[in-house]
Amino acid sequence: MESSAIDVGAPGWRLSGAEINASTRARPGHRLPPTAALLVVRTFGETFLGALITFIVLDLLASFIDKFDDLMSYGLFRPAGLEYLVLKVPLMTAQLLPVACLAGVLMGLAMLNRSGELLALQGLGISRVSIALPLLLLAALLSGVTFVLNETVVPAATRRSKYLLDGVIHNQPLFNYSAQSWLRTRDCFVGLKVYDFMHTRLVGVRIFQIGPQYKLHAIYNANSADWNGKDWVFSGLKVLDLKHPGMLAATPATKFHLEAKPTDFAFAILSPEEFSLSELDAYIAKLRRNGLDPGSYLVDRDVKYALPLSCLVMVFCGLALSLDPVPRASSAGRGFILGFGLGLAYWITLGFTISFGRSGIMPPWMGAWLPNMLFSLLGVSLFLSGEER
Repeated sequence: MESSAIDVGAPGWRLSGAEINASTRARPGHRLPPTAALLVVRTFGETFLGALITFIVLDLLASFIDKFDDLMSYGLFRPAGLEYLVLKVPLMTAQLLPVACLAGVLMGLAMLNRSGELLALQGLGISRVSIALPLLLLAALLSGVTFVLNETVVPAATRRSKYLLDGVIHNQPLFNYSAQSWLRTRDCFVGLKVYDFMHTRLVGVRIFQIGPQYKLHAIYNANSADWNGKDWVFSGLKVLDLKHPGMLAATPATKFHLEAKPTDFAFAILSPEEFSLSELDAYIAKLRRNGLDPGSYLVDRDVKYALPLSCLVMVFCGLALSLDPVPRASSAGRGFILGFGLGLAYWITLGFTISFGRSGIMPPWMGAWLPNMLFSLLGVSLFLSGEER
């Protein structure tokens, strides 16, 4: 079939179909009009919020099923049970924001692709960079929101939910978790500076031994206590016997039987979600002052900086897969599947690198930042490989 030609009016001016397309196509690089930018942002926002709410509901349902027996035995609709579930929402939101960002980009741009808006925008000469820029700015804003959420609401809500689960819902018969560094046993109040869970060691131990009517019998102090599998072995143990008022002097003690196991001191181990950055820095300094290795907490500190930026990384990877230079209906489904595979690969990689950083196989900063660096490079490669041609 011969190529069609059109006379444009001047003698000798005849353009083939390919020449017409080349001459009428605007040069790429035009700015995205505000109306079109609002359309792109609004479409992303709708799909992002829908995905975020869906993921939070599913996560809450999973948490409810996981603690179903505890909540049912305590009372399903009692205030503490409902408060426990509600207080899980801030942490879930902070953790699910990057996943929702990825889903928002993939589903939002798939909708624009299916309805032809992306093809129309690119037909007007608007580059993929111009289309992506509003979403990248919005992703940077969401990264900042995630960081602020992790520093303000999440630590307080997580600590409160942990207290409700251990101290109210479980209602431990022997131990009352009422303060971070204190443990109540049958006949003692035990205070400690640090619990080194890696070596099952208590550091800076002070024990107040009590009798009937909470009468104080003795005060024990020890530099440390190590768990030998059956009992605590104290180092530098001294006792102040209050049963003999005329002999108020601390004397060395050979041993003391503490009715508690290492798992009973889990309340003294704060998870990274329970720390703000300033609290985590203070805790790391405290560990170092007591001669303990803060290696795992160094990784957690860097993760507090790196993880919020995963919103930006996920959006960029989603854009690289969704903004095909020549949008087609088939490319939307393909990008959607590849995008979720990419998101899953990111979280698996992050889990491995955090574990490697905590175990000392790689430096702490690398354990936190390596997934962001790798997937940012991958996103850039995917985006540049689809440069307009």
